[in-house]
Amino acid sequence: MTTEAERNRNWATAIIQEANIAASLFSQGLTIVRAMRDDYNNAASVMSLLALGSEKLLKLTIGLARLSAGHPWPELNYMQHTIRHKIVTGNREARALVASLGDVLPAMWRSYGSR
Repeated sequence: MTTEAERNRNWATAIIQEANIAASLFSQGLTIVRAMRDDYNNAASVMSLLALGSEKLLKLTIGLARLSAGHPWPELNYMQHTIRHKIVTGNREARALVASLGDVLPAMWRSYGSR
């Protein structure tokens, strides 16, 4: 039987892995952008890498904000079908969740979207 400490460690490991994947997608996309000069053949690759990194980061934000608010992590079905690739929907939800956390985040991050 899995203990609570093991479950927490598994969650932490999964979250770290997802964050690392998002960082890697951003890093690879930006590396290609820096190497591009007049040849834009890699533009589709760059956009795909940056979009996937953004989606992962957005979904991590939603999940972590829900946990911080005392709610469970969103169901897989919800993330796959409601949020999916809908960046505007995910962004709207993430901002609302983060705003609901109040003073948990530094003031700079809370007011970022209101500029």
